[in-house]
Amino acid sequence: MTMIVNPRIKWRWEGDKVLLSTLAIMNKTAGEVLELLETTNDTKKIADTLHGRYPSVRLDKLESDVEVIVSQFQKFNIIVPEEYDAESLLTIHATCTEDIASVFNNTLSAPVGVACMLTYNCNQKCLHCYTLSPVKVSNELKTHEWKRVLDELSELRVFYTIFAGGEPLVYRDIVELVGYASNKRLNPAIATNAYLLNEKKIEELITAGIRGFLISLDGATAEVHDTFRRSKGSFDRTVNAVSICVEREIDAVVLATITQMNVHQITDIMELADTLGVRRLSLVKLRKSGRAVSNYSLQLSPHEYVELLKKIYEKEQELQKTSVLYPDLPAVYFEKSIGVNHYEELKASGRIELCGAGIVGCVVSPSGDVRPCDASGDISVGNVRENSVKHIWDTSVLFKKLREIKKSDIHPCNTCRLHDTCLMGCRALPVQVGDTGDIYRADPLCEECYTTFGGEK
Repeated sequence: MTMIVNPRIKWRWEGDKVLLSTLAIMNKTAGEVLELLETTNDTKKIADTLHGRYPSVRLDKLESDVEVIVSQFQKFNIIVPEEYDAESLLTIHATCTEDIASVFNNTLSAPVGVACMLTYNCNQKCLHCYTLSPVKVSNELKTHEWKRVLDELSELRVFYTIFAGGEPLVYRDIVELVGYASNKRLNPAIATNAYLLNEKKIEELITAGIRGFLISLDGATAEVHDTFRRSKGSFDRTVNAVSICVEREIDAVVLATITQMNVHQITDIMELADTLGVRRLSLVKLRKSGRAVSNYSLQLSPHEYVELLKKIYEKEQELQKTSVLYPDLPAVYFEKSIGVNHYEELKASGRIELCGAGIVGCVVSPSGDVRPCDASGDISVGNVRENSVKHIWDTSVLFKKLREIKKSDIHPCNTCRLHDTCLMGCRALPVQVGDTGDIYRADPLCEECYTTFGGEK
């Protein structure tokens, strides 16, 4: 059986360590073995090569070490049989945030992933939109400017890029940019409302080298989904697009933002995703940014979230094909619903969204402004027309502050008895990083948790 380095895995050297696209970290020896596995899967040849580099180490010791390392690579699908599809088994490393903090001091040589927001133009007007799209921007980056950005991301060995918006499919040269990013080995994906994602467009994007889609589905019926997105006919188009992606075996992660408008349909959305054959369904909390600020009454109360988590957990047991990614809610909510142990299991399996704003990722806006997150508002830490992504990544004062924040700094959560356990939500919302923001302020959802349950020491 021929073993190969998993084509879905990307990696790069960070000093004398190796960082994988799953955010796992390996020591120098494991990194050298991985590097050699890209040219041969003969473990004895690999040991011989290492012996040439480290002649003071016995060959039999190196052979034994290589066998152990390769065995671990197989266990975590870093290397796989040539014909094996391990795509659905790749998850973010459970302790990635702690590891990146302890090993790299939250300071990487480059982002792990970058979201390229091609345009604020959009064919929908969602009630929760973090960019207030559709908005006309007179100074949007041209296609050749985006290519220059992609060139640099490739040189920096950024693992993936997501084309977002607005709605990226209304951007005229989206197929061209996907092809360009694919040729640069940037594993391009598209975050889309899927209104324009018909069979022809999907085929064009597959040919160009698309690696996957993040598709928004905010209701289990047309009435709820279309009303929320203020776009008649959107539900049917979205479901059709998901079906085509599943049929064509293209990775399609379905995103459902939880609100008062669809809370009664969340389990139905889970069932629909499973029926469609979706591999991953990500249930997302409402973030206080953009249009959601004026529509924040759509947010669930702490008690409503507790009840919903119980229903999600129960429904999850019935699903056959779909893996559910849980929203990053306060640990107290999980304790009061399905238990802290299950919360820990979800974290360990990479099934809770993590905030890595300015630490593992960043965003480039349509006009070239670099931001910690797509939900950070109008904040800018630099512009790619004026400076390189690398320069901005390395020198941004805000990014430096985000990398230095400790859980014990975040108020009022730092006095909660579960603050060491809790992931503690978003770190780069407008109320935190905006002009009048407080970078040590908790995610508004976490503040509501504290106000309701008081940390319950």
